[in-house]
Amino acid sequence: MENASKALIIAGAILLSVLIISLGIMVFQNAKNTVGSTNLSKQEIETFNSQWQAYEGKNKTASEVRTMIQAVIANNAAEEKSGTGRKIQVTDNGTAVTTATTPTTNSSLATSLTNSKTYTISLGYDTNGLVVGISFNK
Repeated sequence: MENASKALIIAGAILLSVLIISLGIMVFQNAKNTVGSTNLSKQEIETFNSQWQAYEGKNKTASEVRTMIQAVIANNAAEEKSGTGRKIQVTDNGTAVTTATTPTTNSSLATSLTNSKTYTISLGYDTNGLVVGISFNK
């Protein structure tokens, strides 16, 4: 009887040890994936930037600017859900149109864009070459 209780205690200790080791490996893998997502490859950066580089340039119409802003708002909402942190801020002559988290009201945007005018859109990059800001002006 005494040997059976010692065997149960040893078996329980082994199962508990395996559980703790498995939990440690799982936490390590999750931390590794989180840290790894901030270090984007060159191809991932180029892919992300290419969708914004299409908007860059001079003589852009108000419609193109509105389309770009809506794309940024959609991107920021998707990034909010995924948690990757690749949000973009749009500015009009230094005034924020969108922030990293929320867009400003569309009514203020509608009044600031004039259909008869053309705009220059330029991109801002972080130290890794990732687009983090877009600015436009008349």
